[in-house]
Amino acid sequence: MLADRIAALSEEKYSELSVAIPNADGLKKVLAAIVMMRGSQGTGMVSGEVGGEVVALGTGTKCISGENISNTGLAVNDCHAEIIARRALVRFLYNQLDLCARGQEGNSIFERRSSGQYGLRQGTSFHMYISTAPCGDARTFSPSDEKKMVNHDTHPLRASRGQARVKIESGEGTVLATNTYQTWDGILGGGERLLTMSCSDKIARWNVLGVQGCLLSLFLEPIYIKSITVGALYNHEHLTRGLYGRVNSISNLPTHYLVNYPLFLGVSNPPRRSTAKPSNASLNWTWGDCQTEIINSRTGKTDDSIPSRICKTSILRLFLSIWDRLRGEGIYPHNKNIPKDLSSDRLRDSSTYADMKDLSTDYQEAKTILKKHYETHLGGSWIKKPLEQDRFKV
Repeated sequence: MLADRIAALSEEKYSELSVAIPNADGLKKVLAAIVMMRGSQGTGMVSGEVGGEVVALGTGTKCISGENISNTGLAVNDCHAEIIARRALVRFLYNQLDLCARGQEGNSIFERRSSGQYGLRQGTSFHMYISTAPCGDARTFSPSDEKKMVNHDTHPLRASRGQARVKIESGEGTVLATNTYQTWDGILGGGERLLTMSCSDKIARWNVLGVQGCLLSLFLEPIYIKSITVGALYNHEHLTRGLYGRVNSISNLPTHYLVNYPLFLGVSNPPRRSTAKPSNASLNWTWGDCQTEIINSRTGKTDDSIPSRICKTSILRLFLSIWDRLRGEGIYPHNKNIPKDLSSDRLRDSSTYADMKDLSTDYQEAKTILKKHYETHLGGSWIKKPLEQDRFKV
C-alpha cells in the first residue's frame, strides 16, 4: 500500500538520521517528510510494490519567541515539522536547478518547458508524510472520534469549520484568525504575542501557490504535492476541507497555477499518540546532507546561535548563487521586465529580500488572490509577520 510505504520510508529515514541524537523520542513528537517518486512510481496511485526516496525531512512542534524575531533573515520563524520539511525540500529543488545551471539538465529532475521555465520531468512526483494531522482546520475534531472509527465530520455546521487559524506564541494548538496586523515594536516591546498561520492553512496555501516558494517561481513552474499520508488523527473529511476544500472556489489564477487536490492517505496501523514531552529542538535534513541540523525553535537558530541552512538568508544566498550560472546557460527569470544583463551583484546591491520576491509577479498575483479569498470567505486575513522582517539585504 502506497501510504504504508511512504510512512515506512519516512520513519526509517528518521531512525537512520537520529541514531546518535539524545532525546530522539521527544525530538520526533511530530515528523514530516517529502518522498520523491520517479518513473512509473511517480505516475500512479496504485497499491502494490512502490519505490520512492526521502529527499527532505523535518521535526518540530513550536514557533519562535517574539523577542527573537530577526530583521536580517537569520532566524526560522516556524519550526513545526511540516514547515521544516517544506523548507528542506526547497533546498533540494535548488540543488536540482543548480544542475541545470551547470549544463547538467539530464541529471536533474527538471526539464525546460515551452514557457521558458523548468518543470518536473514526467513521472516525477512528491508525496508528503506527516506523523499526525496538521494543526489548524484539518485537526478541529475530537480524538475520540478516531477511536470510534469515525471518518466524517460529526459537527459539520460548527461556525469554526473551514476558518483560518493561527498558532500563538508560547501556546498550544490554534485559535481562529482575525484581521490582526502585527507590528515590529508591538511584538518586541509592546507585549503582543507573535502569531503564525496554522499548518493546515500553510498546506492549503501550498495547494494554490506550490511548494517551490516565491524566489524559485522566477525559474520554476509551480510544484504541487501529489499525496499526503497522515499517521495519527487521520480524518478524511477534515483533511479534505482543511487542506484544499475551503480554497477550491478560487479562480482566475495566473497560467500554471491551480488549486491542487492531493490524494489523502491513512496508514494501516496508525502510530500511537506520543506522550513524550515535546522538545524545543527541531531537526532538518535534505537529500545530499552529510548530517542533520538541529534548530532551537524558540530562537530560530542552532544552539550555537548559528543561522540555520533553511533560514531566509541562507535560502536567498542559494538563489543569488545560481542567478549568474542560469544566465550563463541562457536561462532568464520569468519576468520580461528584468534586464537580461542584470547580475547577481547588482541585484544584491539594489534589492532587499522583499524586493526580490516582488519580481515573481505571477506568484505574487496568485498570492494576492489567495489572501483576498481568506479575507472574504475564511473569517480572517492571512496573518503576516511585521514588514521589517523581509527588508534585509545580504
